[in-house]
Amino acid sequence: MNVLKENNWISVSYDASNKHLRATWKPESADMPEDDFRAINSFYVTCFQHHTITSFLIDSREFNFPISPEAQTWVGEEIIPAVINLGLSRLAFMMSKEFIAQLSIEQTMEEGGNVPFQIKYFSDLDEAQAWCFAAK
Repeated sequence: MNVLKENNWISVSYDASNKHLRATWKPESADMPEDDFRAINSFYVTCFQHHTITSFLIDSREFNFPISPEAQTWVGEEIIPAVINLGLSRLAFMMSKEFIAQLSIEQTMEEGGNVPFQIKYFSDLDEAQAWCFAAK
C-alpha cells in the first residue's frame, strides 16, 4: 500500500495491484473541523481521478465526527456524483464504534441516491477486504 495522505484525522493508501483505495479514520476525527472533512472527501475524488480504483474501503471504526446535515447533502451532491463514472464498483465501510457517527455515515450515503456501485457495511476487516478485492 502506498500512502497518499496522512494527517491528524485520517490515513489514505492505494494498492495498485488490487486497484484498491483505503481510508482509515483516526480517533482524533472527533475534533476535526468540517472544512477538513470536506477537504478529505475532495481528496478522495482526486485519488479516483489519478488512479485506477475499483474498490474503496473506509475504515470508520475510529471515526468520531458527526457529519452535519449540510455536509451530508454536500457529499451526496458533489462527491458521490464525481466518483460515479470513475470506475468504482464496491464501497465498503467498517462500522464506527460511535453510534451518531455511524448513523451520519449511513445518512450521508443515502444522500447519494441510487449509485451504480455496491455499498456494504462490515464489522470484520478481513471480510471487508476480501469483498473489496473480489471487485478486481
